[in-house]
Amino acid sequence: MSAVLPTSADPRIATENFTADRVAAIVTVTGRFVGPLSRHPEEREVAILPGTLLTPVGTVTVAGLTNPVVLLAEPGHAPGLPPGRDDLARVVREQVTHALAGPPAPVRSPGRFTPSAGTPVPPADDADVWRLKVFYSTPFGDTKDGRQKLFLLERDGVRYVPVFRSLDSMKAFYERMNRAAYMVLEGDVKTVMDTNRSIELMRSTGIVIDPFGDDPVEIPPTA
Repeated sequence: MSAVLPTSADPRIATENFTADRVAAIVTVTGRFVGPLSRHPEEREVAILPGTLLTPVGTVTVAGLTNPVVLLAEPGHAPGLPPGRDDLARVVREQVTHALAGPPAPVRSPGRFTPSAGTPVPPADDADVWRLKVFYSTPFGDTKDGRQKLFLLERDGVRYVPVFRSLDSMKAFYERMNRAAYMVLEGDVKTVMDTNRSIELMRSTGIVIDPFGDDPVEIPPTA
């Protein structure tokens, strides 16, 4: 993942009452439950963090759905996760079947969990109090040295990874940052790359959703 992936723990909400063409079930180890911090806690939102690797592990047929449910899993282990492929398939089938039998859910955030055409992001306020940090992270991208930039924002001494609700929002942010005159490159490339791959960094770095949008959400670090 190159940006946050907003998901819901409720299949009906995630698919906007099963109007999506397909359903994907994600097994995450490092995802963060951000429901209590969101505008609509009943959406049971889970944020899949940037840098997460999701691997296809199969599909599950569920009665009532035209297409099989795609299974995606993040490598690793965590308490409470299904121990094997068959157990995962059973749990997913049960949860989706239960959601199908439930009543329609209000669609509070159209397109948030089921991708749709984004809406233009309003111009950013130049009076932001965020301070920008720029790091080199993963060994791919289209910059001159072949490495992709990772922007970290800082407020009150805490660093945040900026993540976005839509492609348009992400584009607007990066276009602005690429023009910013106050960018700072910190650390040598190898050290920063090694650090960015560590779980400890993700625990000590928060995330901020749409930092320059109308409804930014700050999620503090877990450590």
